Amino acid sequence: MLQQQAEQQGNAGILRPLVVMNRQTDRMASLIEELLTVSRIEQVQMELEMHPFELNAALRELIDEIGPTTPGFVLHLDEQARRL
Repeated sequence: MLQQQAEQQGNAGILRPLVVMNRQTDRMASLIEELLTVSRIEQVQMELEMHPFELNAALRELIDEIGPTTPGFVLHLDEQARRL
């Protein structure tokens, strides 16, 4: 909601932090859901389904999300990792 208001008002100074906060909130919700899933698996209430995924894309997303929250540190994906 705040992000939409900032976009409508063209407030670029606050837009970037709001985008990061929204992304982090989504990530936390996803982590909570994953923890609940692990709990269900441990209770044998569901089966684990494994699927292939793009590791480099997941790492790039992680770097994009964590980067703004770690001022003074530079995060980058090593060239060797990009070729995996």
